[in-house]
Amino acid sequence: MNIRYVENKHINRKKWDTCVQNSINMRIYATSWYLEMVSEDWDALILNDYEAVMPLPFRKKNAIKYVYPPFFAPQMGIFSKTGVSEVLTEAFLKAIPSRFFVVEMRLNSQMKVEGEIVLENSRTFLLDLVEPYEQLRARFSKNIKRNIKKAENAGLTITKTGSVGDIIRLFVSNKASDNANFEERDYARLARLVNIFLSLKMGHLWMVYDAHNTLQAGAFFVHYLNYSAFLFSGRGANSSDNGAMSFLINEYIKENSGRDIVFDFCGSNDVNLARFYAGFGARPSYYQVLQYFPGNSMLKKTQYKMYKWLKSKM
Repeated sequence: MNIRYVENKHINRKKWDTCVQNSINMRIYATSWYLEMVSEDWDALILNDYEAVMPLPFRKKNAIKYVYPPFFAPQMGIFSKTGVSEVLTEAFLKAIPSRFFVVEMRLNSQMKVEGEIVLENSRTFLLDLVEPYEQLRARFSKNIKRNIKKAENAGLTITKTGSVGDIIRLFVSNKASDNANFEERDYARLARLVNIFLSLKMGHLWMVYDAHNTLQAGAFFVHYLNYSAFLFSGRGANSSDNGAMSFLINEYIKENSGRDIVFDFCGSNDVNLARFYAGFGARPSYYQVLQYFPGNSMLKKTQYKMYKWLKSKM
């Protein structure tokens, strides 16, 4: 098994994207052009002639390199045309060079690792849209159906134009940003990402307004091949009362129903959000978040724990 570490400048983009697109666990987040948009820099591990690939998004701080999970890229890890076995996973992890001090990575749902390197198990929700809308709606929870009716009675309307800046302002004003740990550079990266996807006609901005033309909710959807992701959203202070977000997602499901698309809600471990997403008939899908020290250095682990402790006291 020939797994080699390849620096960014030497990666064959065409072969890379072909591998990701044809992988059984395809995610847009691992395409070369998406990685360029969401990560500060990235290298990779490649099996043979691009039979399987693993992106390694990294940062450098005080001359220390570390692999990190970029925002707006919920799942990374290994992408393979033939499947991801535990043997292949172990081989890829061992191939990560020790030049990286620590590796923190959100794996994809096809991967599984054991032991202390798993930080947590995360969850997303998936909904197959291939069925007619009436069949999909029949599996909505009573609460979701009630919220949709509430929104219709309130005279809410949807537009498919707007600014990601408006959604970000909703996101910040409704305190959702308190747990997100976004910095200004992350919002700037999101805005650039949205604008590029809109220009490529692979992204969609949907806005919900009330009868007074006040923005109540907004969302950005990414669509690639047969995969659609609810990548970012914001909701106003009154959205819980008027059902704005339920209304928005319902309309997106209605418009895309009957198509061979898997709709990914992109989270969440939050109990309330999980209940909300499941209310649309979506099924949970689990993936792991790992922390790995290449070379399995005890000194690295001790230093990293000390760094995290000191950072928490600052």
